[in-house]
Amino acid sequence: MRRIRTGIIAATLLCVLTLSACHGGGGMVKMRFVNQADSARVMEFTVRDLSILDRVHMAIVQHPLKGQYVVRNADAIVEEGSLSQEPPGYVLKSKDGKQQRLEVQKTDSLKAEDGTIWNPQKPTSTAVNLRKW
Repeated sequence: MRRIRTGIIAATLLCVLTLSACHGGGGMVKMRFVNQADSARVMEFTVRDLSILDRVHMAIVQHPLKGQYVVRNADAIVEEGSLSQEPPGYVLKSKDGKQQRLEVQKTDSLKAEDGTIWNPQKPTSTAVNLRKW
């Protein structure tokens, strides 16, 4: 009787952990890429911030990372839609039905099917001023 109860508790805990990995609340993360030929064009990916358990679950189930993307030219939105991570890169599906593939390069840049290169935008560093108390 005690073994059965322990087994039921373990199975319940496993189910809760698995479901929380899929449906747990995580924040959103933005990744920015700048067009190599035209620095005014910026592509921004918005995806869910994955916990370790999320990553393990996605690796086991082989569920692709999904999110949204926006392409801006200066301040104007040129294109937007959904994205999914499919090795060796990403598949973008715009709201007007167009689909394009981006392949991740060794330099972490993205290369579109038409040859366009998108370089990752490095975060700007800010000087930290320390005060002596």
